[in-house]
Amino acid sequence: MKDEREAKLVADKIIEINLDSGTSTTLANDNEKYRIPVISNITKQVVLEILRDSIHPEDGSRYIAFWNESDMVERILESPNRVVTAEFRQKKLNGEWGWVRQELHLKDAKEEAIVLCRITDIDAEKKKDEELLLEIEKTRRIDRLTGLLRAKVFYREVDEFIANNSTENWAMIAVDLEHFKLFNDWYGWDAGDKYLMDVATRLNGVVTVLKGFAGYMGGDNYAIFIKHKPEFIGHMIKEIDEFIRADERRTGFLPNLGFYFLEAEEEATASTMYDRAVMALNTVKGNYSKRYGIYDKSMMLEIGREMQILTDVQRGIVEQEFVLYMQPQIHVSTGKISGAETLVRWKNKEKGMISPGVFIPILEKNGFITHLDKYIWEEVCKWQRSRLDRGLPLLPVSVNVSRVDVYAIDLVGCFIELTSKYDIPRSCIKIEITESTYAEDNEKIGKIAEALRDADFSVYLDDFGSGYSSLNMLKNVYVDAIKIDMQFLDMNETNAKKGESIMESVVNMARILRIPIIVEGAETEKQIQSLSSMGCRYVQGFYYYKPMPLDEFEQLLETKEVDYGGLQLKRVEQVHVRELVDESLYSDTMINNILGAVAFCDYHDGIVEVTSVNEQFYKVLQLEAEEFESFNAHINKYPEHLKLFQELFREAYANPVAGVQCNYKGRRPTGEEVRLHMRVFFLRETEGHQIFYIGFTDTAIHEIDVSTW
Repeated sequence: MKDEREAKLVADKIIEINLDSGTSTTLANDNEKYRIPVISNITKQVVLEILRDSIHPEDGSRYIAFWNESDMVERILESPNRVVTAEFRQKKLNGEWGWVRQELHLKDAKEEAIVLCRITDIDAEKKKDEELLLEIEKTRRIDRLTGLLRAKVFYREVDEFIANNSTENWAMIAVDLEHFKLFNDWYGWDAGDKYLMDVATRLNGVVTVLKGFAGYMGGDNYAIFIKHKPEFIGHMIKEIDEFIRADERRTGFLPNLGFYFLEAEEEATASTMYDRAVMALNTVKGNYSKRYGIYDKSMMLEIGREMQILTDVQRGIVEQEFVLYMQPQIHVSTGKISGAETLVRWKNKEKGMISPGVFIPILEKNGFITHLDKYIWEEVCKWQRSRLDRGLPLLPVSVNVSRVDVYAIDLVGCFIELTSKYDIPRSCIKIEITESTYAEDNEKIGKIAEALRDADFSVYLDDFGSGYSSLNMLKNVYVDAIKIDMQFLDMNETNAKKGESIMESVVNMARILRIPIIVEGAETEKQIQSLSSMGCRYVQGFYYYKPMPLDEFEQLLETKEVDYGGLQLKRVEQVHVRELVDESLYSDTMINNILGAVAFCDYHDGIVEVTSVNEQFYKVLQLEAEEFESFNAHINKYPEHLKLFQELFREAYANPVAGVQCNYKGRRPTGEEVRLHMRVFFLRETEGHQIFYIGFTDTAIHEIDVSTW
């Protein structure tokens, strides 16, 4: 048969096949790539010989089916557009394989069954497709930014390696960049991406030398699986540190590493090994003197302990083992209870009282804190509803929101639903969000806080001063109050003065920005006196009350003075004398003696409120501190007194530079007559509140006689 063939060179070849006579004719043949025999007739034997001579073995069965003459016409008639198409690898003149496309269709012949076969060279087209598929496959395997294996591919390839090789003395290493989000915030995303790429380049170099695998696990996390050598840890840490410290911006953003070493004949998946390496890594986060941790079995025991606690917490919620505790918040000047923070205690039926320090961090770490938080929020709403049902007044109390809650649930919708379910006013629930949560995603948390406030909830910024961005944050957050914990200063006898100065600076800054303050953690009388002198109005701490069970708290509300209006967060805070003069030149005592009796008034909605006074005020008017509130109420009670202050404020507002002055005659609470000279100055206006300064002396200029109080 081969003797009958004539080799011809084709690019596009057209063959006419007469199925009735079994003959064929070549109509076109234009290329020099493929050696195609001339087909003198078409039989099964001819097809097989062409197959053996020119068609790739893997394409053989399809080639035979394509050239089956017994059903060829039927296949053509049933095919779309009446064309049967197939692609085969065919041998070139140089011995390589190339792709051709063959198409069969019927020729318009009246009496005979004639098929035309068009053979087209598609090798270049196929190679482009293959390159594209390879690129797509590569993209699926390789992370575009870092050039390392994607996490799933990394796990798969390591698992395949483990299945076919001995892994004795191999190590899985987890890598995490410390505070990487902050690096992006400081230097921008482009610098952050370059940092990720540089770390990936160095890790890829490590596995290239040691013949291992490197994977990008997402975010700022990497993994490498390599042959371990005893001297390698220190060398690798040093090399990575030197490499990263070459850019001074990266100081403080160094990698943490966690090592997991496989034991002989140990069976473990890549995912399990990486999880254990991450456990080791987490033991050194935040420890700048030690950059790596090594996994040991005690860490797994700790995981087991955590899982047991999570199980017990779920059961404890169902069985109501978690109980509400309240810590009162006190108005420093009046000593009245003005609010409370809701805390939680776990009375485990088997283990007794379990400290929040044991279970709260575990719940936050594992994302289960939301289950407990929602339970506590609902219990608080139930309690407020019970007070309404008993005809008791509602005292606004605050509840805590964790970072996990913000991302796990619709926070605004949840609180709206709870207050609606128990038909309680939203004003009786205050929501505390920690500063660290704001710092993590300022924009997102800011929108949530704004939505809560729009829904008539008050929002507190909790743990202010404990995060890295406190001072910068003050100008951006929109909250009703901030809570400062004295304990974050960690003051002792040697640094108490410095700590007080820091606290006073933060308090003054917040006050200048018109953000009210609640200080928690006050434990001594000296601290209370210091806070009072700084202008802090509300305090929460052991000096007044420790956290107490709900029933004890209710008894306290029955026996102590309570301001059920809650924290007056919209009032203007006390202006401290250090905002007016340089404290390095004058003491408070000297300034008070120079100024005499001083009061600051908040005038809004036709109401006069004396918001803060100095010690000379009490001396001149011969008032006791506990009589301050009655003095305040007295001004608004009698029309002649209220009218006098309203006229003074109107004139002072119109003359902000010179102010206004007058004499005032009345009687002290003791009945003794008092003659006062008053000077009134307008200071500023905020949200409809006009703030005035009033100075009092015993010198008379002219008299305005009004009724006694």
